[in-house]
Amino acid sequence: MELMTVRRLIKRFSIVLCVQTGGAGVISVWLGTLLATAFGLKEALIGGMWCAISAAIVINAEEKSAFEAALLRFVASLVACVLSGAIVSGLGYGYASLLLVLVLNVALISLIGFREGFRQSSIAIFVIYATGAMQPDLSVWLNALGRLAESAVGILVGLCFVLIFIPLRRWLASLN
Repeated sequence: MELMTVRRLIKRFSIVLCVQTGGAGVISVWLGTLLATAFGLKEALIGGMWCAISAAIVINAEEKSAFEAALLRFVASLVACVLSGAIVSGLGYGYASLLLVLVLNVALISLIGFREGFRQSSIAIFVIYATGAMQPDLSVWLNALGRLAESAVGILVGLCFVLIFIPLRRWLASLN
């Protein structure tokens, strides 16, 4: 089979993206599950999946957008961690505190210039609330910091897979 046909097949089936997503996903779930277990989360697979979601968000076809996605994901996760930890520590898990955290989240994300990150930070808040409701004996701050740590690990795994595949992507692009 000639080289151009192989390149077309690789591009047509997004083989590089398949390998990146699959590899980063499996490694992230594994690392996230270990991390969630270390944080004392009873449903550690949720931590693994949260880690893998971060990796999937970071992996993009373009290198520049991957780094932008990583920064946005981390800032959104950090805001969700701090707001959830602070508000829930004082008010507990409930609809009123959830409403307050979500409203303050959008305001703070907008204020710091990451308005496009409010969806990701809102999702992180929902996950923090869900894991907190499933395990109310877990410290609020430990729960929030655990989700932040899982996001950070997933971001790093995703970026590693992006960086590892840069030479292959450039080589494939040069064959045009």
